[in-house]
Amino acid sequence: MHKITRRSLIKTSAAFAGGALYSPAFAASLMPAQDFLSRQIGNLAKSFSFKIKSSSQPFYEVSVSGGNANIVASDNVALCKGAYKYLSDNGILHTSWEGDNKNLPVNLPDYQSGKVPTPFINRAYLNVCAYGYTMPYWDWARWEKEIDYMASRGINMPLAMEGQEYVWRLLWREEGLSDNELDSYFCGPPFLPWARMGNIESYYGKAPRSYQIKKRDIQKKILKRMRDLGMSPILPAFAGYVPKAWAQKYKSADAMQMVPWGGFHETWWLNPNDENFARLSKRFIELYTKTFGDGEYYLADSFNEMRPPVKAGEDKNTVLKAYGKKLYDAISNAKPNATWVMQGWLFEFEPDYWTPDSVRAYLEAVPDNKVMVLDIGNDYTRDTWRNDKAFYGKKWIFGYIHNFGGNNALFGDFDLYEKDLGGLENDPTKGNLAGFGVFPEGLNTNSIAYDYMFEMAWKQPSETRDSFLSKHFRARYSKTDDALEAAWKTLIGACYQTRNWKRAWWRGGFGTYLFMKKPRADLWDYDGPQYDVNKIKYALEAFLNVFEKYKHSKLFINDVVNSVRHWGLLNIDYELIKATKAGKDKNITQIDTSLLKINEMAIRLDDISAYVGQSLDNWRKEARDFGDTKSEKDYYEKSAITQVTVWGGDNVLDDYASKAWRGLIKDYYLPRWQKLFAQLKQDIETGSEFDQEKFKAAINKWDHEWIDNPPMIQMQKSGLDIAELKQILTIF
Repeated sequence: MHKITRRSLIKTSAAFAGGALYSPAFAASLMPAQDFLSRQIGNLAKSFSFKIKSSSQPFYEVSVSGGNANIVASDNVALCKGAYKYLSDNGILHTSWEGDNKNLPVNLPDYQSGKVPTPFINRAYLNVCAYGYTMPYWDWARWEKEIDYMASRGINMPLAMEGQEYVWRLLWREEGLSDNELDSYFCGPPFLPWARMGNIESYYGKAPRSYQIKKRDIQKKILKRMRDLGMSPILPAFAGYVPKAWAQKYKSADAMQMVPWGGFHETWWLNPNDENFARLSKRFIELYTKTFGDGEYYLADSFNEMRPPVKAGEDKNTVLKAYGKKLYDAISNAKPNATWVMQGWLFEFEPDYWTPDSVRAYLEAVPDNKVMVLDIGNDYTRDTWRNDKAFYGKKWIFGYIHNFGGNNALFGDFDLYEKDLGGLENDPTKGNLAGFGVFPEGLNTNSIAYDYMFEMAWKQPSETRDSFLSKHFRARYSKTDDALEAAWKTLIGACYQTRNWKRAWWRGGFGTYLFMKKPRADLWDYDGPQYDVNKIKYALEAFLNVFEKYKHSKLFINDVVNSVRHWGLLNIDYELIKATKAGKDKNITQIDTSLLKINEMAIRLDDISAYVGQSLDNWRKEARDFGDTKSEKDYYEKSAITQVTVWGGDNVLDDYASKAWRGLIKDYYLPRWQKLFAQLKQDIETGSEFDQEKFKAAINKWDHEWIDNPPMIQMQKSGLDIAELKQILTIF
């Protein structure tokens, strides 16, 4: 087998598609796939030979014989997908958010994939919110790993939102705003996505200016790597939101005060019909292109959870049609070949406002192939694209949001993914379907569900769910057996039949689990996420039966801890309902009995969570590491802690980004409930009525005091003993 070099690539990239010869420049473009593979498996990558073959449909084909691997594919991303699929299927490599596992052989095992196509030309990835809930303090090393993850799963259309504040500062400086005004205007790093969409401004402002410089430099590397791989990154564009200081400076401009979002103060949106709109849009893209290079896809979300302003006496649909046309024209004037990309969440979020005729009006003046709707919520609402006739001929991406706020309960829906992705391409009502996407608000959770979504997007007739799982666990844990797979199938049956987290919002509060919502004394009618805890426990007992065999796998420990924690928190939820009902019945004895179980479970779950990588401590450390000075580190850390606790907005978004993490379970969520039950018992003993609003105000005050003095950072643990897990299973 010859060694892969740029020279040999040029020599060996001869005609394999109808006799056509590729140019040396084209041949050299194969190097990104080779570089990707070298980062994954080192010198073993020299045993792989790559070719790109022109095709109307993305595909890969892997053939391995005598220790030599030959991969033919439609493009670099498909080459990476094919290489990773081969390595994963043979237990050689597994990569995930929780960690990697490698078992590099001396010689590559034989393998024939056959031709594996995908009907989805574009495979989109990421939600704009992920840049706040997961990525605000990522460095290049973490981003490089994520881009490799994208390539390995066949993703070719990622949202690329980093570094844009650097360009916004350039733009608003040109408009006469001072650096001090802009320091106050920009939000803190974990809250930037909502500033970018015009929901908020100024919150956790006065971030170090060095943040924008660092993220600019990281974005340059991100875009280079994505472009080298042949991906089509979606870039930001001007959606109309302007700083308040700009609106005050340009008083003649039609900058409209928007209705405040999420408990925050108002923001300002420039009417697209105003002459300044096209000028600002064009100038932003010019500055962006000068800084980061050219693009084809530009994201502009003008009405994300924001109702379009329509003045008294105006016809709503006429106004919406004009808005849509002007928004597109502004991008097109700067980039004639550009496609305006928009998240379709606005249609799903407020369907009573965005009726089919209004959706049609908003889109109809834009050329069909010059706008792309990311229909992100098909595991949430499921009827948007059908009600809106596949967006009336416009390009659109079918996708799943799956995750809100980076919450890390166990859920997903394997049946749904199989049904949707197995039949969508043949649906006669699919219209101008342009691809498939996965759009989580946060990462680092439920990686098995995401792997299955991505796998279902590529057509391999021989692949069944059972074969996927068997190969997945072999790669993830270095081995597998019937008992392990049976345990996982039981867990999937118990937890991964939930297409989206149910009842996260309840009586104005949000939380992954009831335990993570703002404490209330009236829980007896709460009918939140319905899981069969006995079925989950059966799966856990099956995991413990194979624990000794797999305990040296860090990823197995991670998966067992996550599963035990999920079961434990669900039991806490049901015990909270029992305890508050006891409060209603003035039964202090039952309150105390329930509280003992809640306390013990929460403490033990927090403790075993030290055996997994994700924790409040790691989140804080990541934030601090991004700073250069103590004041920067302190600022980044506090903003990070604020996001996963109170969030902001006059308590409207409390607990929205709640996490089942060490450092939060025992030290943040548990004390709040302890305070509630202490107050309930006191009121029962004194004959007083519990005052929910007074208690809420006290807890709000406590929350902010906690943020100012969080617990000491603790070290991650290793060497989990089965006895710890067995003890937890006896509590309920």
